[in-house]
Amino acid sequence: MIRKLILAATALMALSVGAQAQNTVTTTQVNLIGTNTSTTTQNGVTNSSATLSQLGFTNTGVANQGQSIISINNSNTMTQNGVFNTASTAQSGFGSNGNSMTQTGLGGTTGAAQNTATAGQFAVFGDNGSSISQTTSSDVAGNNGVAAFNHAMVGQTSLLGNNSSSVGQLANSP
Repeated sequence: MIRKLILAATALMALSVGAQAQNTVTTTQVNLIGTNTSTTTQNGVTNSSATLSQLGFTNTGVANQGQSIISINNSNTMTQNGVFNTASTAQSGFGSNGNSMTQTGLGGTTGAAQNTATAGQFAVFGDNGSSISQTTSSDVAGNNGVAAFNHAMVGQTSLLGNNSSSVGQLANSP
């Protein structure tokens, strides 16, 4: 009897530890005159967390969470500083999804600075939250006087929760 209780307690402990399993990725890339590219894919019935920091001329970051096997909760943070910044995330969770993207496009004398951010979120029982902040600046006028460009797109679906989205954009050009 005691042996059965010990086995049951061990199985219960294993289940509780398994329920707290996590996927965690932290990526930092610096390449001032080249290209930084990062793709993170996290699947499984876990809590997934991805953090990306990029400093370079051209930055591309992609985070896919819970796309093949839906995750419990997803969290994504991207910070990009460069001339051409592209960030995208796709999140599917039984619980909540959180996304934060900060992009600073520095055109300077190189011409047009461009930021593009795309976020897609699907939650079953939880909330979707997305925050995008984009700033571009340039010292020279581009085609038709446009030298700074920000583009953001957010799509959110929550079956039994809430959706919230915040997008802030500032484009500076002469």
